[in-house]
Amino acid sequence: MLDFIRRGIKSIFAQILLGLLIISFAVWGIGDIFTGRSGSTVAYVGETEVDSDTLTRALVRQQRLLSQQAQQLVSFSDMRAARIDQQIMASLVRDATFTEELSTLDIAIPDTAVAEFIAVNPAFLDAQGRFNPLAYEGSLAQQGFTPQEYERLVRQRIGQDILADPLTQGLSAPPAFAEAIARHDGERRRVAVIRMPASDAPEPETPEDSTLTAYLEANPETFRLPERRSGQYLWISQAALAEELRPTDEEVAAEYERNPEVFSQEAVRVVEQIVFEDQAAADDAARRLADGDTSFVEIATEMNLTLDDIQLGELREGELAPAASTAVFEATEPSVVGPVDGPFGPILLNVTAVTLGGTPPLEDVAGEIAERIAIDRAHRAAIEKIQQIDEMRASGEPLDDIAAATGLELTRFSGLDRAGTVTEGDAPVLAADPRFWAEVSDANVGEERDIAEMSDNSYALVLLGRVEESRIPELDEVRDAVLAAWTADQRLAAQEASAVQLATGGSDLETISATALHGISERSAFNRAEPPEDFSPALVEAIFDVDDGEIAVGRSADGAAVLIAQVRGVIPVDAETLADQIEQLDAALSGAIARDQLEFYARALEERHGAGVNIGAVDGLFEQLGQTGFGHGGM
Repeated sequence: MLDFIRRGIKSIFAQILLGLLIISFAVWGIGDIFTGRSGSTVAYVGETEVDSDTLTRALVRQQRLLSQQAQQLVSFSDMRAARIDQQIMASLVRDATFTEELSTLDIAIPDTAVAEFIAVNPAFLDAQGRFNPLAYEGSLAQQGFTPQEYERLVRQRIGQDILADPLTQGLSAPPAFAEAIARHDGERRRVAVIRMPASDAPEPETPEDSTLTAYLEANPETFRLPERRSGQYLWISQAALAEELRPTDEEVAAEYERNPEVFSQEAVRVVEQIVFEDQAAADDAARRLADGDTSFVEIATEMNLTLDDIQLGELREGELAPAASTAVFEATEPSVVGPVDGPFGPILLNVTAVTLGGTPPLEDVAGEIAERIAIDRAHRAAIEKIQQIDEMRASGEPLDDIAAATGLELTRFSGLDRAGTVTEGDAPVLAADPRFWAEVSDANVGEERDIAEMSDNSYALVLLGRVEESRIPELDEVRDAVLAAWTADQRLAAQEASAVQLATGGSDLETISATALHGISERSAFNRAEPPEDFSPALVEAIFDVDDGEIAVGRSADGAAVLIAQVRGVIPVDAETLADQIEQLDAALSGAIARDQLEFYARALEERHGAGVNIGAVDGLFEQLGQTGFGHGGM
């Protein structure tokens, strides 16, 4: 969830405003400007303040956006864990900075300028290109803005442009800079490769413990032991409840009789069609089909028609011309019908699939009815058990007693890590569920947590008992893994030394191949950005550092082999592509320079006017949002 949120924040304001308005130039970090100012003001720049209502609206809008993107409710606590509150606050502080500077310079944006800005926005215009008040208010409401708030933001935007334009006009990248980058990135190379697997190298002598210890110390993160957590959880499985609460045959029949219309289905036919120029041609084709001399597709091919030309897809009654519809829906099994009159001539229709309309017999839908009843009962039972659990917890009952009273499974887990493995016993059923690990990893030892929903629509109440912190192990704990890794590295290094010796001996690739007893493979031309998947970055760099005909040596991407690569063609970027890339790079580089210029300017303004954030007010706001229910993802 946090990774998703972090991706979503990157386009926060562009998406919130439908691309209509950039609230601020970027999302900057606030750094060390946090202070302890109290009150409803959450941030300030000089005399300009950001109040809690402004921050709340920005947070709620972003929460709504992220929830829509994730297709699940995103809580304010999730957003705060991803530091989105700080990013939003930084943007609001930046807006306040420019507002303060405009005020200092005594620059006011007239209402006419705001009206003109809004009146020409394509999103607010009708089909005749005129400003549409309904479209204006509807677009803003959809994104959670009032007209007054949007107009305030427009006023900020115009003011920011007044300050920014003099700083950014005329800025551009140094001449030939873009061309150099385009030529560098666009160049492609063809290579021939010899692959020397590390496994072909001789087994090294058994190392001393001191050698393995040094290897472990040089590569500590490779062997780091993961954080492991132990505890227990009460599991409410709706799937298990559904199995327990499956209806009897009599209950299924009663449901079928009570709501027959629920199980009725619409008549559908899947149809192909061929239109003929005259009745004689249509009759002849129908006769050949009836005699079995040809197929519907073969007739279409004779008439230079493709499958796409003849397919009508799924059709319902009334979607064809009257005569054709009657013929098609009289067919109760796949068959060719017609010829019948069509709007452009006589037609033959091939009904390839039939779904009969009406209410199917009970035996055809009994399984579906039983499943529906069982799922509904399981959902209701799960809610009742959740309520029962909450009541017993409020009375101080331990999980063991709650499990016995509710008939639920209480599962213990020992040494569970993020990968779903355990140090003792069998991994619990939920071990592989990311939501379960998130709940376990968020828990504090002995903490009473809320019941959480899992990915399979079950529910779990976690009680954490012990945490083993992630750590670098002693050699005896991971001796086999260290030995295996050290051995693989030694073999790879031996092959690399052998490959370098072969490549620097002045031999051509064919001679090296014969000496190394490994074949040569030709690789298609590639650039630096999209090399062959088995090339390591170091090998790619080496290949582009040598001239045509020369040899480069490097490891494979998986570290399982050493590759000897000879460059057999250097292909510069073509003129047309080069021109396009230069134009795009020039624009990108100029934009980056302009953004940097604005960044330096904005930071200077913040320092000049004095910017700060009232941490106490922000914390109080989040506490209030949590108490009102928003903290759990309220929209």
